[in-house]
Amino acid sequence: MMSVCGRTRPLALSSARNAEPLLNSAVTSWAGLPLETHLFQTVEANLVTGPVKNEHGILVIMSGKVDIVTRNNNREARLSALPGTTYLLSGNYPLDLVRMAGNAEATAVHIPNEWFGRLLLDNAPDGFGKNEILIRDQSVFSLVRAMHDEIASGSATGRLYSESLSTALLSYILERLPSSCFHARGRLSGAQCRRLQRYIRDHLHDDLSLTDLASVARLSTRHFSTLFREAFGITPHQYVLSCRLEEGARLLASDGLDIVDIALRLGFSSQSHFAAAFHRAYGITPKRYAMNKRKNYSIL
Repeated sequence: MMSVCGRTRPLALSSARNAEPLLNSAVTSWAGLPLETHLFQTVEANLVTGPVKNEHGILVIMSGKVDIVTRNNNREARLSALPGTTYLLSGNYPLDLVRMAGNAEATAVHIPNEWFGRLLLDNAPDGFGKNEILIRDQSVFSLVRAMHDEIASGSATGRLYSESLSTALLSYILERLPSSCFHARGRLSGAQCRRLQRYIRDHLHDDLSLTDLASVARLSTRHFSTLFREAFGITPHQYVLSCRLEEGARLLASDGLDIVDIALRLGFSSQSHFAAAFHRAYGITPKRYAMNKRKNYSIL
């Protein structure tokens, strides 16, 4: 269930009015698009469902299979929804659900209007959610799966990661609408790159957001992520993580700080989160890395 504009109504295609979601981003520190995962089961529905008027979202089948029958102008349409099948939903075009057969998990992503504003749009594009279905789109599935997994882990990676995933998902969806002109132009200047590098270096301990970084470059969030990746070869989240780990390696080798102090100083949510990220990047635990480096320095 989603609470939208003070009203509670299923965003997912479900007749279970009081069903608890399997996953709910609202109970974590997740800073991206609000998200819930629901269980779909066979039901003779005959109901009109979807977001409330002027609200929007998407629905992605994550596992299993359901055969969905909808009605439009007294004509029925049938779709076998498999993992990756994506519905674009709008309260301005309610979905007339006739029946649903099968079992599947589906993730409903609410798109608040302010997220369209982040991409320099006043609202959802005209016709959003009218008829669009993305059949088994692997990119949507992968992005929503990453969002789902991050929320399931307690959203420990931070604001920049959740915002990056959400912006990437919404940008990808909008680029595939028939009327889209949604492409970033230009590139980051040398001065913009240097300002960003300096700002990130000075704020490694902060829970950085895309809005923060875009404002440093004096760009909209819509253009920033694309131009940043073109300039640096990786996403903003990956770049910030790399900088944090490089500084972590320096501190481990020279300052003699406790690992937990280093983790908190660099903006990681916990020592275990820092240790896991460090091991992925360097192939060694922070403790072993520190022991090796300090041993080498003592010999010298």
